[in-house]
Amino acid sequence: MKQFLFAAILMIFFSGIFTSCQKEKLAPNVSAKEFNAVKFRQLIATSLSSGSSEARGYSIVVNKGGNWIDTFSFGWAYRSPAGGSYASMHVNQEINIASVSKTITAVGALQLLKKNNLKIDSTIGRWLPAYWNATTTIKNITFGELLTHSSGISQSATTYDSLKATVARGLDNPAKPFDVYANSNFALFRAMIPYLANRSAAIAKENSMLPSNAAGFETWLSQEYVKYMQVNIFTPIGIANATCTP
Repeated sequence: MKQFLFAAILMIFFSGIFTSCQKEKLAPNVSAKEFNAVKFRQLIATSLSSGSSEARGYSIVVNKGGNWIDTFSFGWAYRSPAGGSYASMHVNQEINIASVSKTITAVGALQLLKKNNLKIDSTIGRWLPAYWNATTTIKNITFGELLTHSSGISQSATTYDSLKATVARGLDNPAKPFDVYANSNFALFRAMIPYLANRSAAIAKENSMLPSNAAGFETWLSQEYVKYMQVNIFTPIGIANATCTP
C-alpha cells in the first residue's frame, strides 16, 4: 500500500492524540477523578519501555479540554539495520507509517460506500478495472471481506502486475478464513477508489488508454487515489500536503 510520510499522522495514528473524557455522573459523595498529565506520561513511558513491547521510539501529544497540555518523545525515528545515521524522534519527525495506511484507506473507502449507497456487504466486481478480467469469485468478494482480510486472497504483493494476476487467478483460499493478513486486500482499493469516486470518468479513462497504455492508466489510478485521499481525508483534518509514493 501507499506510504504516506507526514508528521501529523505520527501524532494522530501512531502515537495518538489523547483527549480527556467528560466527567461521568457520579454518585453522591464520590469525588471526580482528575486527569494527571504527569502520571499519564510516567505510565506511557513505563508501558512502552518494558518487556517485548519495548518501543524503539515514540512521540506523544496530549490534549485536555481541547487544549494542548503536554508533548514528549523518546528514542529514534529510524535506525539503519547496517548502522550509520540515526534520527531522534520528535513530534515533527516524518516517518513511514506503513500499514497504518490501511486504516486511512478504510476511511476513504467507507466514505465512498456511503456516497454510492453501497453496503459493507456489497460486492466489488463493478468497481474493478474491466481489463483486469477478474474471475467471478473475485467479483463476488464484498468490501467488508477486503477490509477484514477475510476475502480468500492471501497474496501480499501489491504491484499492479501482481494485483492483476491475483484477480485473474481467483481466490487463493475459497474457505475465506479470518486469520490471513494479506496486503493485497487493501491494495485493491488503490484501483477501486477512483471508480468509486467517479465511475464514469474512470471507465472513460480506461477505454481511452487501454490496451496500448496500461502502465499510464495504472499511474493515473494511483494519482487519483492519492488525490482523493488528500482532498477528502487529509485536507479536512488540517494536513495540507500529505506526501505519498505510489
